Amino acid sequence: MSCKIEEDGALVALRQAISKDKHAGSKGVKDIDDVVDRFSPRIIWNYSLDNNVSDGKKKSLSYYAKRLINCVKTILSLSHCKDKTLIVHYPDYSPKIIQFYIKKLFLANKTVFIVHDIDSWRGITTYTDEHQILNSATVLVVHNQRMKNKLLSYGVKNPKMVDVEIFDYLLDQPVRTQKFRKALNFAGNLAKSKFLYELCYADLKYDIDLFGVGFDDTMVLPNNIKFRGSFSPNELPYKMSGGFGLVWDGESIESCTGVMGEYTQWNNPHKFSLYIAAGLPIFAWNKAAISDTIKKYDIGFCVDSLEEINCIMNNLTEERYLQLICNLAPLKKMVSEGKFLEKAIDEVVNVLKK
Repeated sequence: MSCKIEEDGALVALRQAISKDKHAGSKGVKDIDDVVDRFSPRIIWNYSLDNNVSDGKKKSLSYYAKRLINCVKTILSLSHCKDKTLIVHYPDYSPKIIQFYIKKLFLANKTVFIVHDIDSWRGITTYTDEHQILNSATVLVVHNQRMKNKLLSYGVKNPKMVDVEIFDYLLDQPVRTQKFRKALNFAGNLAKSKFLYELCYADLKYDIDLFGVGFDDTMVLPNNIKFRGSFSPNELPYKMSGGFGLVWDGESIESCTGVMGEYTQWNNPHKFSLYIAAGLPIFAWNKAAISDTIKKYDIGFCVDSLEEINCIMNNLTEERYLQLICNLAPLKKMVSEGKFLEKAIDEVVNVLKK
């Protein structure tokens, strides 16, 4: 049973417009909002983030007029929030003027940041600016213990931190039990997954199914690699058929390289939750933060290089695969029902009571 903020109306959720695109970001935000709704918050809308007022091409005068109106509506809605517990998504990509008003809210309320990304670790902003914002929070809900420890080492010490361990991936119906198959499923922005080009020329002893946007139609795939299409986040788990999910980033199959590859040492990629909800055991980089979870629950294999997967697949038995499926089952249920974030917010509520 979830805890409640004792004072009626004391919990306020700052909401942003949700993109309808076929990518994991919109799914992650929506699922968090749905779990937070179980705690009966009052909703304040940040209209300035409405990305549905334009088709993303030519921006007309009416587009800018709508953006201005949305900013005014947001400022008016924010002005009534004081002495509350405010739950917000972090980072915030609102216009600068809205960010200014949101920062003022942090001074007048207790604030809970649900952290999606640490942008300074991705080279998007500076450490100083970001850590100043993070230190203004009362509580941070972070991905894992590694992220918590790194934030502490970088001087983010004012807020309490709650580790969600695994982000949820809500589904209306459970995915069928996956079948034994020596294959990988990879979902994501295929244009950004540069290692796939190298993987196509590797001597693979297993099949790979690719899902996502950004597929290069001119790319000649070997017979064992198939592009299965692009689906909405709610459809995707049901489209995967047996085998494993792959979590990998960077340009090389030998290691997770580059800024985004190294970033996996501290974050939980959303595809990790996708694969768990789909009931797929997982292959991941041995230095990734999620490797701790994979080893803890014995739900897959951690490798230093994708070249190691051939040997693992060659020696994999159906009995071992079914054991991984069995180990994964309780996590699959929890992730698809929103239990990890619900537990984390229960912990946040208890922290705020102290």
